Amino acid sequence: CAGMQHRPSGPWAAAYLSAVLPKLRGYSIPELQRTLCGLAGIGCKPDDAWLSKYYNTFRAAIADAPPGTISLSVAQMGLMASALARLNCRPDISWLEECLAVSQRDLSRAGASHLVQLVSALAALRFRPGSAWMQVFLTVSFQRLAFYSPDQVVALLQAFARLGHRPQGLWLDELSSKVQARLQQFNGEQLAGMMGALARLRYAPDPDWLADFERASQSRLTTEISAGGLATIVWALAEMKHQPAPGWLYSFMLAAYRQLDMFDAMQLGIVFEALPRVSPHPSWLDELVQICATESSMRERSISSWCEEEEEEMMDWQGEGAETAAAAATAGPAEVAAWQSGEQGEKERGGGSDGNWRGRTHSSADDVSSSSAGGRSQSREVEERDVRGDVYQAEGLQEQEQGQQQGEAGAHREANRSNRNGTEQERSPPQRPQLGSRFRTVQCFVVGGGGAAEQQQQQQQQQAEHTSSKGGGVCGAA
Repeated sequence: CAGMQHRPSGPWAAAYLSAVLPKLRGYSIPELQRTLCGLAGIGCKPDDAWLSKYYNTFRAAIADAPPGTISLSVAQMGLMASALARLNCRPDISWLEECLAVSQRDLSRAGASHLVQLVSALAALRFRPGSAWMQVFLTVSFQRLAFYSPDQVVALLQAFARLGHRPQGLWLDELSSKVQARLQQFNGEQLAGMMGALARLRYAPDPDWLADFERASQSRLTTEISAGGLATIVWALAEMKHQPAPGWLYSFMLAAYRQLDMFDAMQLGIVFEALPRVSPHPSWLDELVQICATESSMRERSISSWCEEEEEEMMDWQGEGAETAAAAATAGPAEVAAWQSGEQGEKERGGGSDGNWRGRTHSSADDVSSSSAGGRSQSREVEERDVRGDVYQAEGLQEQEQGQQQGEAGAHREANRSNRNGTEQERSPPQRPQLGSRFRTVQCFVVGGGGAAEQQQQQQQQQAEHTSSKGGGVCGAA
């Protein structure tokens, strides 16, 4: 059940404890250890009578072990102590001392993780081992200092701080030298936990170490460290009588100001008590607070204005898309043909005025209509315009559907603009809408295959000359 992270019901757990109790006497030490860890995994705390029989059975199993053998390893003792701490159990001091004395034989072979787990569990149980056991433990752990991970370094120091046992100066100096080269590997909360534990152990690293700590933590102050971590760091620096660089203090004040609402009363008291101790002088601290408040306000204002501008641009874009789609859908074939002619003329002229282009178009049409086949040419042109009108009207319907989907957020603005545009249309002729890139693609396909503007103009002139010379034939697409 513990391995599957399943918590059985109360009646099932009570029945299990009743069934296991008479069988404890036949269990081995590993089986007794796994039983206790399993109960902690499912959150099932036995009553005092059950626990008392368990302690006696475990003590008897240790006594019955063959002489010269390691009946209880450091790993097993660490797991048992962790299970007892999770169940909030407090065994007798004599029972814990006997178990530690047996496991002491395995300390020299224990790995770094097992050592950290054991001392952390003892700290959680609020049990401080004897000085002899602690001396052996420190000797063994000193040999493993190079192999501790950042989490294990923090857990080890915090366990010593909770136990109230300060290692020798040589042990702490060696640990700090091993950690200094790996400070960049610690995240923000690990740095805060390590500094707090060192301060509680009344240990101050050398100035070079603290300077490296500033460089490693400055970029993490505003991103990785919580309000409690910030309070711990500034308190630890004050306890170590260290004044950080002005740049680090500025970053700290800005991070604390941003998380001001996250501090509780005790943490705020720690920050305000420690800050004057790490600042160059009181007036400098007041000026720094004003600078941080001003910069934070300016950043919030710039972010707010940027969001408003983005929202306005999005609503304008959605409204224009809906208006364009609506204008294209309501336009007739003749208007669409006029719009298409204007678009093609702008392409050929490279952006000239509409009036000049339309003048040239009318003059060319007059020249063509003077031929004997003018009637058939006009009929063909009307048919092509009808086809183009149908295509552009279909394209306008597609644009309208997209504009309706995209313009839900700007419905109110769209209605106001539509009313205003309707009033203007009553006083002025319809304007040519901008139907987008897909409109121009269809236009090029219908008119002449999407060739270059100069080539189309040459083809039109050749067709017009050919028609005039023969007096008949089909006119080219204008």
